Amino acid sequence: MSQAKLRGPRAKLITARGGFTLVEVLVATVVTLLMMVSLAQVFKLIGDSMKQGRAALELNSRLRNVAYRIQLDLNNCTVTPRPGSESVSGAGYFKIYDGPLTDYSYGMAIGAAALTPLARLGTSQSPSRFGDVDDTLMFTSRAGDDWFVGKVPLFVLQNAALPAGSPSIPVTNANTELVTITAQHAEIVLFVEPLVTNEGNPNRDPSYLVLDPANNFSKLTSLATGAETNLPSSFRLHYRTLLIRPDLNFGGELPSGTVTYSDGQTVTWLTARPGIGVPARVCDMAIAHQQCDLSIRRVNQTVNSTVAANSLEDLANPSNRFAHIELPLVALNRSMPVLALSPKLDIRYADAEPGILLTDDSSPTAGDRANPANYQSGFIHPAYALRSDPVSLRDDRTGEDILASDVLAFDVKGYDPSVTLYQVTDSSSQVTVYSPNDPGYGLALLPPTGFASIAVGTGDFVDIGWGRKAQAHFGAFAAGQLSGVQTVAGTPFTDSLYQSGLAFQSGGIGSSTALTYHPFPTAATHNYPIYSANLQLFQPSYDTWYSRYEGDGVLQSEFAGSRGIQRFDASASGSLSPTQSWRGTGPYIIDAGTDGIDNAGSGAGVDDLSEMETSAPFPMDLRGVKVTIRIEDPSARTFNQMTVTKEFVTQ
Repeated sequence: MSQAKLRGPRAKLITARGGFTLVEVLVATVVTLLMMVSLAQVFKLIGDSMKQGRAALELNSRLRNVAYRIQLDLNNCTVTPRPGSESVSGAGYFKIYDGPLTDYSYGMAIGAAALTPLARLGTSQSPSRFGDVDDTLMFTSRAGDDWFVGKVPLFVLQNAALPAGSPSIPVTNANTELVTITAQHAEIVLFVEPLVTNEGNPNRDPSYLVLDPANNFSKLTSLATGAETNLPSSFRLHYRTLLIRPDLNFGGELPSGTVTYSDGQTVTWLTARPGIGVPARVCDMAIAHQQCDLSIRRVNQTVNSTVAANSLEDLANPSNRFAHIELPLVALNRSMPVLALSPKLDIRYADAEPGILLTDDSSPTAGDRANPANYQSGFIHPAYALRSDPVSLRDDRTGEDILASDVLAFDVKGYDPSVTLYQVTDSSSQVTVYSPNDPGYGLALLPPTGFASIAVGTGDFVDIGWGRKAQAHFGAFAAGQLSGVQTVAGTPFTDSLYQSGLAFQSGGIGSSTALTYHPFPTAATHNYPIYSANLQLFQPSYDTWYSRYEGDGVLQSEFAGSRGIQRFDASASGSLSPTQSWRGTGPYIIDAGTDGIDNAGSGAGVDDLSEMETSAPFPMDLRGVKVTIRIEDPSARTFNQMTVTKEFVTQ
């Protein structure tokens, strides 16, 4: 039977029905995929932009919080930086320690080797994202509307609440809990620490950096040689708020005691004692600072001394401040109060004089690192940063004092009205003005053929002791109020630095090498020692100082054959034979500057400056301070910086 054919409209509809060819389908698919890829790329760009925007906002927010905190505290500083005047009024102190790094140190150390000052200006010297990152800012401040907050053990409050003459409450397991208190005044300390690395630290011990802070941090790689440098690659900014509460003392000092807990751990509370594996004299106050947020001092200079809470007047004395120590020096004498710093960074500049390090003046040895007196140019010893208690591991305070992480620069500068600014004109008539903050300052001090350099002004914010850095980095000499250097043969540092004890040379002061000195604007030239032999301590710092050294009954003087003040444990007689090279030879009289006698015999007058035992390291008013903070967002590969300034002297 034959199949009937469809007729009518339905037959026409079926006949007209068709479909896409395979090529058409493939083309449509490709077009669709291209559109989807394009849309995905657009969404990715939008997402990346939003991520970058969020990262920038978050980074700016972090920076603003840090800058606001520092600005607020500086605005409420209890003193005007004027050496010698504040210790009488008991208003606190202000101090800047400037480590050996500069804005351009990282670029010099990881860049091309053997660069001349001229080559540093070229493309061969790429600027580093790191800046000056080893400075320390310390001062006393008063609170605004919100008082300072910190923690103390409960037994401190219990004893402070007792009536006068009552027996003390013993320290027990039950009252060592940390409780929160407030204060109107505080000692503020801002310092940077490298991050610990877990290389060689399989147990990830958080105290690893504390036990060996010389090498146990992540390091950068030299761009020129590919070799690992000793420059840390990551930092955190620490902010200690140490409450000033002398009312918490019980019988003139804070209560202390030793407790054995149920787990067998024995913990000594609030005494100056060495920790495990750290230098005893350098870190004997570190554990006490872990156990309370009070500004505290040793009651005496012995190991295992009890401690007392400071007043503003107590803090005028550098010995009573956070992380300050008196190191043993020659003839069993002590150094003047210096910061407890970690071992030196062993970083050489290939284009500097042979043997000159970034932070020291002789090749470091194992003995150097073991000698506490050589802890003079690093960061504050990491034992002073809040962490878990290295003995009991009961109170983990790690991170409580961190103000910022991923820090690239924490640069504290003082205003030097006398520093000379130079205008350099190169062979192509391009004009640039340089200050000591620029790597081109060496070019200005020692202009090569075809370059012209003229002084065009004075005044800039500079590193404390910047003259020393100009010598080591540029091979040239320059001076100013905050430079810390002078032209007297054999004594490269100023008398005031030696007389403060922050520059100390033992066993002779002969120069080890000499460089060409160009005192602008004249053309005179003579050799100038870049450094002297046996430099044992060098901590250039601006400090409001302590005028009461001149009446403390202790001899502060030089020792025969050394250069720089130290504190004598014995009287000035017999084998000590102390001398004072800027006053002549002994015998020396204790507190000659305040005894009412013309001991100098120079006719200058009774108790004149030549009879003073000590001096502020930089005996001039500080007109202003500038703090630069640079922080990185590693995930977004961006960084930003903000600057805080504070003017102290307007006239």
